[in-house]
Amino acid sequence: MDGASGENEHKKTEEGSSKPQKHESTSSYNYRVVKEILIRLSKLCVQESASVRKSRKQQQRLLRNMGAHAVVLELLQIPYEKAEDTKMQEIMRLMNSCRISVQILEAVTMQHIFMNNFQLCSEINERVVQHFVHCIETHGRNVQYIKFLQTIVKAEGKFIKKCQDMVMAEVTTTYFHLPPSGVL
Repeated sequence: MDGASGENEHKKTEEGSSKPQKHESTSSYNYRVVKEILIRLSKLCVQESASVRKSRKQQQRLLRNMGAHAVVLELLQIPYEKAEDTKMQEIMRLMNSCRISVQILEAVTMQHIFMNNFQLCSEINERVVQHFVHCIETHGRNVQYIKFLQTIVKAEGKFIKKCQDMVMAEVTTTYFHLPPSGVL
């Protein structure tokens, strides 16, 4: 969001409101809007009730086709002052209640986007698999990275051979430094 359009929207909100509001800076407004967007995205991907957590497959696919996962990944990679920027910390914690690293939060977010959606997992890009195997290599074997990879290799009770092959090829290449298939 650029500052001018954010400010104009904010002014419209203030003018239309009957309650007196104190002036909100453009950056505060932008943080608030991003937070609201992330909350909405999260609610679109997974329906939660008291004891059941259910994937919303059509919404997941629609969000994927619209490139929402790429936007979330970009957002999660924005550098910020971890000790001082409390608003950004709140945004980073939105997808998960505990304090974890950005890369792990990214894995949790992506897992929810692809969770139990066979069609969506079947269409996954090889670069996504490479990214998460690289995260395991550089940040350690965190359970969230593994859960994401598990999510994409089996959905709706069916194994997805294409994804299994991609994960296996990337793990093999990364950890055993083997040449690509067919090259010896």
